[in-house]
Amino acid sequence: MNRFYQFVGQYAADHGHVLDESALLQKIIGILGISDRPDLIEIARERISLMYNILDFLKATGR
Repeated sequence: MNRFYQFVGQYAADHGHVLDESALLQKIIGILGISDRPDLIEIARERISLMYNILDFLKATGR
C-alpha cells in the first residue's frame, strides 16, 4: 500500500486532482496485460476508486 500511496502522491504532483478513471483502468489493463483476468481488473477498479477519493480529499484540503 505504501507504493500505491506514493504513486497517488506523485500523480497529484504531476497531474493535479483530476482523474479519468476509465482511461487509467484501460492503461493499467494494457500495461499489465490482464484483459482476461476479471479478478485483477476488479482490484484495479477498487484501487482507482480509492485513488479518486484520495485525490478528492487532497483537493478539498488544499494539499
